[in-house]
Amino acid sequence: MARLCRLRRRADFAGYGFSLVAMSGGRRAYGHYVRDVEPGSPAAAAALTVGDRILEVNGTSVDNDTHQQVTATALYVIYT
Repeated sequence: MARLCRLRRRADFAGYGFSLVAMSGGRRAYGHYVRDVEPGSPAAAAALTVGDRILEVNGTSVDNDTHQQVTATALYVIYT
């Protein structure tokens, strides 16, 4: 079952505290999954867990995006 996790930046923490891995088939990624969550991070506070599949970033589906596209989107969100 899908659930919404809202990650909020904090002044006392650099970044969001999680990393992604893409499970790919051919040229397109068929899933983006949480590989690691740092304890005490915004990701941990939002209940993001290892193995969670990322379906959307800012309301936009990432199912057909490559790993590079998803991480670029995440960096854009983090640093804007």
